[in-house]
Amino acid sequence: MLPIIIFLLMAGLTVFMLVYPLWQGSSAARPLPAAAAPRASAGKCATCGRALEPDERFCPQCGTPAGLRCPQCGRALAGDERFCPGCGTKLEGSR
Repeated sequence: MLPIIIFLLMAGLTVFMLVYPLWQGSSAARPLPAAAAPRASAGKCATCGRALEPDERFCPQCGTPAGLRCPQCGRALAGDERFCPGCGTKLEGSR
């Protein structure tokens, strides 16, 4: 009797382990929380070489203006683009 109970418990546990991730949603498909998501660098300062974050408009080390950057991928822009050449994001002020 005990082996049958153990077998049924193990079979139930196996089914649970297979079905639960599907029911809950795969953790691989979930995005990382904002606090845990890695921050993309927007490039380097042209003067001192310090890594700049996408939201930084001036270098915090030397004060050099960071220049125009794509808000999506951080790629440097010349200023006359309507779309980012790196990621294709439509840029503000474009027609």
